[in-house]
Amino acid sequence: MHKGLVWLLFFAIFFFALLVGTCLFGQVSFTVSPPLIELSVPAGTTKEFSLSVLTSAVEKKEMHFRVYLADFSLERDGSIQFFRPGTLKRSAASLIEIDPTELVMKPQETNQVKVKLTIPGDVLGGYYAAIMVELVPEIPPEMKIGTMRTWRMASIVELTVTGWKKPRAKISVSELKVEPASEGKGLTFTTTIENKGNVHVRGEGSLAITTREGRRLAELPLKAGRGTVFPESMRDFKAVLETELSPGEYFADAVFKYENERARAKISFSVGAIPTESKELGKRKETNFSVNPPVVEINAPPGSLRTINFIITNEEEQPVRFRFYLKDIRIDPDGEIALLEKGSTSWSCSNWIELKESEFELGPLQQKNVLGLLKIPKDVTGGRYSRLVVEASLTQAKTGEKITTLVPQTTIMVTVGDELEGKGEISEFQFLQANGDSPEFLATLNNTGNVHLMVKGGIILKDWSGDTVAELPFSEGEAVVLPGGARNFTTSPAEPLQAGQYQVEVIFFSQNEELATTSREITVVE
Repeated sequence: MHKGLVWLLFFAIFFFALLVGTCLFGQVSFTVSPPLIELSVPAGTTKEFSLSVLTSAVEKKEMHFRVYLADFSLERDGSIQFFRPGTLKRSAASLIEIDPTELVMKPQETNQVKVKLTIPGDVLGGYYAAIMVELVPEIPPEMKIGTMRTWRMASIVELTVTGWKKPRAKISVSELKVEPASEGKGLTFTTTIENKGNVHVRGEGSLAITTREGRRLAELPLKAGRGTVFPESMRDFKAVLETELSPGEYFADAVFKYENERARAKISFSVGAIPTESKELGKRKETNFSVNPPVVEINAPPGSLRTINFIITNEEEQPVRFRFYLKDIRIDPDGEIALLEKGSTSWSCSNWIELKESEFELGPLQQKNVLGLLKIPKDVTGGRYSRLVVEASLTQAKTGEKITTLVPQTTIMVTVGDELEGKGEISEFQFLQANGDSPEFLATLNNTGNVHLMVKGGIILKDWSGDTVAELPFSEGEAVVLPGGARNFTTSPAEPLQAGQYQVEVIFFSQNEELATTSREITVVE
């Protein structure tokens, strides 16, 4: 598309970034409402609606406006390009009539612009246009040559034409890459969403970062304005991890959800080598698949039977061989999840579960239900735990290389009987002070009961007179602590503390009830 066709009507700030319709120039202001019109109209019909143009209190006696149509496109980076009406393939400009095309308004006046849509019977899907309202500047009589600034506002029309066939978006993740953050430390993840369908979608994305062992380190929102992806176009959704990762290999798992569907991509990447500016960090292809649910929680009496249904989806466009098996789990004090052989821990339920089909092949984009039968012994009580591990193998069509991806998937948590003891105690507290930096507080909670705990908490920091200086939640949020296990929790004030003596109250909660608390005195030195 030739750049000469582009109208530099206005910068993108007035629509997708702000959706605000007030424009100021000296003492002139006006508003166009609504700034966004979303319509679903059957083919072969007409529809009418109105826009409102409002002027504010200004010294000018009259203001002149032009009203006209334009095409627009939303670029990958979220910027807006405007074009002459009818330039783009999915332009709605030819379907729209506006009346009037000129307005003369006084201060604090409201006028209506009538809009009529006439939809032919042979169109389907998404069509788009911008209705522009432009303030015509007054040219001083003495002005012979010079530059005049004009102001325009837009009302965006997003039209979905329905018919005998339902308009469909065809969403996929065309690229997922990780790069060093442009400013400061950390990483920037860019997920490119491509829509090959015939109608726009609006969705939201998230990106999970996990270790090779399956421990989830972070879940970040993937952001891109309102999350709109127009047909036959791409959009970049970004997430920034501001903290540094330790050297090693990690997974980045991006999911874009729209309507009742989703698109997903997963890569592995390494941290440790010195990244080259503007180049992608090292990564390799991983097999894309999903297993649901991510967590199974079962409450049952001793001696009972229960079924577990795992749903696996092959998200590759070629056949994949899958193998399911179970492992015991242990969560160390820093949250790392270790996979152990079946029956390794006294809190295991791995040997209680029989998978009815543990090895199979799925064709491209196929889905399968895998049934597990849980047989609970008669003489147990409390919590028992296991982890479903999935091994996926595919052969690269071009190179013949076999790629095997081994990923811990569903966590299984079984609570047996009524004699449950949810107990915990604080076994350790540390106050760590570094020169010139904010101090760090560390508290360790031990699960002394017989069932897992969902734990969160924080500290209340008081000065020597008893006044509260800060209330600091633990940065780990809510974390699982298995019976017999321990978990470290940390927090730090945003700014260094003044020298002096303080009282620290450490409080842990489970299911919104106080679980454990302790108080300590600390001294902050210069």
